[in-house]
Amino acid sequence: MKDTQVFLAVLAREFPRVGLMQLQHQAAKILRNAKTHARKSCDYCNGDINSSEDWEKIITPIRNRITAAYKELGGENIVFGGDPRGATVKLVLPSGTCNDWGKEGWCVPNS
Repeated sequence: MKDTQVFLAVLAREFPRVGLMQLQHQAAKILRNAKTHARKSCDYCNGDINSSEDWEKIITPIRNRITAAYKELGGENIVFGGDPRGATVKLVLPSGTCNDWGKEGWCVPNS
């Protein structure tokens, strides 16, 4: 729960012109789809998704939903990873603030 609250606070700080209800709505979409992204990445690494073609069919719509929600907030870039041992979704914030070791972006909780 704390990670989600911090995530919301960071988004509110980064996108001050976005209303609170809109922010919560888009953040919920990002959180929900990022969790699915992480689960599917784990499935792929465990061999439950057999081919790269199947992987692309499954993961592309999830990534598109995350990207659309982030763009609604005013965000631009997202770093998607496929290794479920770390965050599989990182938002590149306008201020450049990072919370990951690689300094790529802000890790979406449970991704």
